[in-house]
Amino acid sequence: MNTMFKSPKLSPQRLVTLAMLIALAFAIGKFSIPIIPQQLIISPTFIVNVMIGMIGGPIWSFISLAILDVVDNLSSGAGNFIIWWTLLKAIQGFFYGLFFYQKSLNWANKKTGCTLLWLQQSLCLSEALSSLHCSSRFTMVSHFGHNLQQGVG
Repeated sequence: MNTMFKSPKLSPQRLVTLAMLIALAFAIGKFSIPIIPQQLIISPTFIVNVMIGMIGGPIWSFISLAILDVVDNLSSGAGNFIIWWTLLKAIQGFFYGLFFYQKSLNWANKKTGCTLLWLQQSLCLSEALSSLHCSSRFTMVSHFGHNLQQGVG
């Protein structure tokens, strides 16, 4: 069976390695520097995320970074969990695995992968997911306001 994406078999050694990298990314993420709170954060977790992509491939990186985002949000205590940001982080993991799994570490691969990930993050999916999140919130508010006008809500 020929598959489109190369994904390694999940052995116990690979599972433990991915779990340790998730824990490392979680710990390193606590040392991030917020420039604009909850908007722009400088963090060294990019290095660990690339390592997850290099070891896990696209599928396991997708799953690993989704788990990392959920655990990070649940442990922060802020209560601002949005599933769309988890999906964005998982898609980033997929691209990390797609560009860095079984590739040599040379400047061309890093430059192409990082540029495409930056474009995906900053230009395409962030705006689309933000508008999707905001439009669903406005829809709920307008629906609630409509029910109030009718005396139902």
